[in-house]
Amino acid sequence: ARSLQSVVAAEFYTLVYTLSLIISFFTLGLDISLNYCLARRAIRASLARRLILVVTFAGLVAGLALMALLSSAGYPHLDIHHLLILSGLHIAGGLFASLSAAIFTAGGRSHVPAKMAFVVNMIMIGISLFCDQRYAGISLIHIFFYLYFAGSLLQGLLLFFLSLRMPDHEPASSS
Repeated sequence: ARSLQSVVAAEFYTLVYTLSLIISFFTLGLDISLNYCLARRAIRASLARRLILVVTFAGLVAGLALMALLSSAGYPHLDIHHLLILSGLHIAGGLFASLSAAIFTAGGRSHVPAKMAFVVNMIMIGISLFCDQRYAGISLIHIFFYLYFAGSLLQGLLLFFLSLRMPDHEPASSS
């Protein structure tokens, strides 16, 4: 908050909360449903990953369209170009992370998403401390915004690609 100032911090949190609402809308309990079906071997992990890709793509298309419409609401430190890039990073990252976490939970490895979040956050903190000492003003604001939203995408993609290592069990027979 010291580096960002109150007005910019409010702008940042408004953007994060708006994008989180979009992410929540597109999960609509899908993470819980995936967990349920995967744990009971009603579907394969490969099908779950395909669903994650489809939902993430749909969320990006609809979310970016919505953010383009909302851009007139005002983000004074972000033009439409930056707003849409940051929105895309966070929407994709949030959807990948929340939906991929279901694959780990169903496989009894719910600690993996928490570990990934810790590692990515430690990296982001280190880079933030470095940048805070070398940049100021609008440059620092843009760096912090991009760093946070890129971290979201990094975490989501790491979880998605790590989920490829989870067993892809055959669905249980219904007999």
